[in-house]
Amino acid sequence: MKLSVIIITCILSFNYGECRPSTGPSIIALPFNAGDDANAIISAMEKSSSDNKDKIVDILMSKTISQRLEIGAAYENTKSDLVKDFKKDIGKYFDGGKDSDKNMLEILKTTPEFLASRINRSVKKDGSDGYLSIIITSSSEMLRNVSIAYKKEYNQEMAMDISKHLGETDLAGFVFKLTSYNIDLQRSDHAKVDDELTKKLVNVMPNTKNDCSVEISKDFYEMMQKESFAQIKAVGELFQQNSGSLAVDTIKKYCDGVLNTPFVLIMNFSMDPFKYFAHEMNEDIKGDNDDEDSACTRILISRSEIDMADIRTAYDAAYENGLESALRKKYKKREQMIMTALANGNQP
Repeated sequence: MKLSVIIITCILSFNYGECRPSTGPSIIALPFNAGDDANAIISAMEKSSSDNKDKIVDILMSKTISQRLEIGAAYENTKSDLVKDFKKDIGKYFDGGKDSDKNMLEILKTTPEFLASRINRSVKKDGSDGYLSIIITSSSEMLRNVSIAYKKEYNQEMAMDISKHLGETDLAGFVFKLTSYNIDLQRSDHAKVDDELTKKLVNVMPNTKNDCSVEISKDFYEMMQKESFAQIKAVGELFQQNSGSLAVDTIKKYCDGVLNTPFVLIMNFSMDPFKYFAHEMNEDIKGDNDDEDSACTRILISRSEIDMADIRTAYDAAYENGLESALRKKYKKREQMIMTALANGNQP
């Protein structure tokens, strides 16, 4: 079906939600001209007004991260100022007053840079555990890139900062291994399920109450640390088939200690990542977290080019009124524009 036909069908239906993708990313790379967009932004920034700020948001939110950075490079090449810095100029233009929005700078970071900044904020703030969900749900490839971005920005090893935050605990040891120990051998995005391994691993699921530490439950501990999400899902499915019990319920029942939380999160995410993120967003929406701790903001920004359409579909299926309605209640003004754009996407 031609694109024009799809667009007309959407308009006639009066239901734009039907035209949004239900799977995959919400934001994709569409044809654009970085120079034209840069000139439009330069023109809009000549006067500080709500309408001009909205124009800039519309330009940037219809682009992927790499396209936004291309626009930034074109902006710096076009500007005649002696000092030209796109991110600083955007930050200054959107700073202050009722139109202030720090998320404009967040959407100009690469995904590893953005997640690194979220982890840093989390480990520097007492009572915050936002870092844990990022680490638990990231592939080895992403964790490696986040670690590199973290070191570049903060001149510290991410694994060491998290360890300092957690102190000498089993949780600190587990997270340290996830972020630094044989990182390339863990959680590959391209790993295939080994059926024979699944049969072996289903027998390492806990069946007595203990702390599930590496000393007591070595095989189970190492499965949760090293195996791919696809492999862990296969174990969870076979365990349920054999026992009639959910793997996550078994972990909740028998893992009695600080490792209960990460192991439950890993199993939940492995079994259904979209449902996992939808639940995390809903819990954040119901709460009163500031933006620096907002799981909803983090997921929208970091997953928009990965699987945000799947997450939105899972949210709409699970929660009354759907994600867009929830976002309009949670966010105000321009922040609402940014977040709903990330959720709904740029696909015609």
